[in-house]
Amino acid sequence: MIKNLIFDFGKVLVDYDYFTVLDSIFATHQQSEDFFRRLMAERWNERLDREDVPFEQIVHDMQYAMPQYKEEIQQFAHRYTDFILGEIKGMRALLVRLKGEGYKLYGLTNWCSKVHLTMEEYPIFQLLDGRVISSEEHITKPSMEIYQRICEKYGLKAEECVFTDDLRENVAGARRYGMEGICFKNAAQYEADLRDILSSKGGCHDGDYVKTEQDRCMAGELYDCHSPEFLDRKARATEWMQRYSALPYANRSARYAMIRELFGSVGTNVSVGDGTIIGFGDNIHVGNNVSINYRCILNDCNAIVIGNDVLIAPGVQINTASHPTELSERLMSGWKPSSREYRWRTFAKPVVIGDGCWIGANATILGGVTIGDGAVVAAGAVVTKDVEPHTLVGGVPARVLKRLQ
Repeated sequence: MIKNLIFDFGKVLVDYDYFTVLDSIFATHQQSEDFFRRLMAERWNERLDREDVPFEQIVHDMQYAMPQYKEEIQQFAHRYTDFILGEIKGMRALLVRLKGEGYKLYGLTNWCSKVHLTMEEYPIFQLLDGRVISSEEHITKPSMEIYQRICEKYGLKAEECVFTDDLRENVAGARRYGMEGICFKNAAQYEADLRDILSSKGGCHDGDYVKTEQDRCMAGELYDCHSPEFLDRKARATEWMQRYSALPYANRSARYAMIRELFGSVGTNVSVGDGTIIGFGDNIHVGNNVSINYRCILNDCNAIVIGNDVLIAPGVQINTASHPTELSERLMSGWKPSSREYRWRTFAKPVVIGDGCWIGANATILGGVTIGDGAVVAAGAVVTKDVEPHTLVGGVPARVLKRLQ
């Protein structure tokens, strides 16, 4: 039975490209290629990942070995995290969903100590339950010791883990240790391969496991929304809203700290306007450069995943919860007024908003909807189905009004 999912960082959770920076450092692309070839062939990258000696000492050794590039190597070291291009498309929403299904998520990466600067910038890393980094252990993949280290550190059993990496040799190392392995190409391929493994090995909620109401909710099944586990989270969010509303608007740092306190994961430069109503908060996952304006309603019974560079105008409602349309299905059978049970059957489905979207004032987005990158939802629209990337939609129900770009 699979319970734990372990991820490499580079080319799996975040993308990177050395030449985006090298070409701005070196005088010619040929010099960039020469430096990169030596970086790999002479295994300087492995030394940086392992950090048997401090990062600065390795940089000094590189300058000694390549004196003609002394200044460029110093810039390379200073701008090391600039190689990161952003999160891999689709992976944050997928990790949110897998976490909601009950899987524990871990990171296992070959990366120098500068990795922590990157982890602070991208909210996908906040979804991890733990991590092992080569520069802290002084061991690199595909050595058996590093796979053993993550299992020992978090009490994992190899046969209950699936490890994914973009490099086949690292996946092979995990398999030799006893883990299942996936060689990563993109989010869709990863999920398809993972579901194949889960269908044969079993998932964390298979067998004798008894689902909680939260499990049913996140799976889109009917659930009791008045179960104590929901009421406790609702009380926490209500108390948070009271404290948040009391903070002066000018105290931006304190307001941001409070958003980080409640939301499931939060990027940089995120704001939430006064009067916004939050269902639970821990099911809300927000990227970088996101503005949620005044008096919005974020009913996050299931996950709300918001990308980067998103504008959400005043009065927007995002409602993940719903009820069956047939009265006979919507009402609890045998319900009596004297009972304290909730009368209505409820289910919830996630909402995903892509990068660069603008959601207009008083628009409503219903559960199960994905809004593609760069899309615009007109003011007052009611979005009941997926929105294609780079389209303008409006009306009730929303329909495509214009193709953008």
